[in-house]
Amino acid sequence: MTLIITVIEKDHIWQSSDHRITKINGDLFDDKSIKHIHLNCTDGIALLSWTGLAELKDKTRLNVWLKDVLKAGVGTVDETLKNITDRANVDIGETFELVVSVGAFIDGQPWYYEITNFVGEKGKEKLKSKFSIKKSKADKEGFFHGGSGKIGLTKKDISSLKSAAKKAAKDPDQFAKTLATVNKKVSGTVKTVSPTCTTAYITSVGGITTEIHTNEEHEDFVYIVPSSV
Repeated sequence: MTLIITVIEKDHIWQSSDHRITKINGDLFDDKSIKHIHLNCTDGIALLSWTGLAELKDKTRLNVWLKDVLKAGVGTVDETLKNITDRANVDIGETFELVVSVGAFIDGQPWYYEITNFVGEKGKEKLKSKFSIKKSKADKEGFFHGGSGKIGLTKKDISSLKSAAKKAAKDPDQFAKTLATVNKKVSGTVKTVSPTCTTAYITSVGGITTEIHTNEEHEDFVYIVPSSV
């Protein structure tokens, strides 16, 4: 399930995530699941989306589980993501694949994190008993995509998004809409991706803008007025 795209530029980070959850056999389970949260940490701000596991063995949804983890408190970005990783080791382990994609500004500098229990080279991936965190400085630019939907992204799509991102600081809202359009395009070829999605972006000086993009019949995307906090 899912298509997650995280795009990092010097002063902006965008993220998009679709809303579809599918059963193990591929049948539709839910088309209204938000797979995005944002973190206001003591040293910065972050966007977080996930793919893989939709709910725990006790039927707790991932978004509910994450909010419960965060009730313990939010510290620095590193501390907060370590708390998520530690709880994932206890509550999830190697029961099912989970990949958490995070773009963050820490003291104004862009970073990318990935929390996962699914590792290995393409075609040789396997579940590990423990989750790990990968952290990398994104001081130039970064384009990260994951989930089953990434097979629907063509080289042309990726090249076009990377090119548009370099100019997106002038109109970050429009680039968020571009991500939504790409998500809709992928949904037409990958059945585990919904045509609807959530986009969000943050800036190096703080603040977050989010949009929920719905797909009404006989209309193109209906853009909900963004809310900033």
